[in-house]
Amino acid sequence: LRPGALADTILEMHAKRYHRECLKHELEIAKAGNLLHQKPTMLSEFGDTTKYNGLVPTGSYLMHVYKSFHATIKDFLDTEVKKRGAKRLSVDASYKEPKHLCQYHGHNLFKGLITVTNEFGEIRMQFHVVTDDHEQFRPSLLAFLNTVELYGQPKVDLVFTDNVHGDRQFYLDTFPSLSAAQARLDRLVTTDNSTTPNQENANDQNTCKVDDDQIVVYSDKGAINTFVTALENTIRDKPAEDQVVGLDAEWNVYTARHGMRMRTGKLALLILAYKDNEGRMKAALLRLHKFTSLPDRLLQFLVGRTKFVGNVVGGDIRRLGRDYGCVDEMKNVSLVNLGRYARERDVVQSGTVRLDVLVQICLKETMNKEAIVR
Repeated sequence: LRPGALADTILEMHAKRYHRECLKHELEIAKAGNLLHQKPTMLSEFGDTTKYNGLVPTGSYLMHVYKSFHATIKDFLDTEVKKRGAKRLSVDASYKEPKHLCQYHGHNLFKGLITVTNEFGEIRMQFHVVTDDHEQFRPSLLAFLNTVELYGQPKVDLVFTDNVHGDRQFYLDTFPSLSAAQARLDRLVTTDNSTTPNQENANDQNTCKVDDDQIVVYSDKGAINTFVTALENTIRDKPAEDQVVGLDAEWNVYTARHGMRMRTGKLALLILAYKDNEGRMKAALLRLHKFTSLPDRLLQFLVGRTKFVGNVVGGDIRRLGRDYGCVDEMKNVSLVNLGRYARERDVVQSGTVRLDVLVQICLKETMNKEAIVR
């Protein structure tokens, strides 16, 4: 609603209120009849500043208030816009706005207004350009990417534009995540062993890798107890601030034919990540699915002084307690939730951020969470 139209609406509403007051006043006079001791007076004119004073703000005044108020909250509004994530971007160019609003001595300062919205229709970027050259877009898009990195927001995986042929390569080069998404789509339609340029770009990205010699697997209680004893001795030799172990858990999820989740199995695999005495990263996979209770040394280690870190690690520990009959003991485990830890330090926007997003932000690596890998 434009300021002028809003001012006209306010004036109309005030005028209707004035006429209702006039009719009400006349009705009261008619009811009183001869009971009045003096001649009744009518209401003053609508615009009489000494009596009724039916003044209303003009469109210019409303525009002035609007601009003045928004100038005071500009920094807040800019911050709020940055908080809006965008996995899908819709890019639109308007050439009418610069012709009417952006002129100097009758000449246009800009050629177009670029508006970029997210999947919810929220304006995420808006800027003027003087030509149709893609380099005019690059500073704003790079600033957007920097904000996404700082706030831990999800990466862009889809871009809508009205000139796909002309814009495609520019957006693929600007958004690495978009190039990776395109590579995944290309693999779905590739029928031979040829490699597309987008696949090469995806393969060049830093990917989390673990060598086989860094992983050990234990399946019986005796071996698990022996390993845990050795691990506890290794951890105790470290300074107090370094006595931490990464923890994760896996279990089966059973689905119907149409993909609906039906039920979940008991916690089957407990993963502990740590550094050995030489500072090398190691991972131990403890197969627990055959047990009805946790091995003694493992239980003692979990409730000891060691801190266990992981993403949403509290849920894993609670499930471990439920599935192996040690709910009360699991309440004593010292935990550090990486998502909450990162949120408290403004690394990410939400404390429930996914682990692959944390890895991308903190380690600059890509973590493959596809079902076939897990």
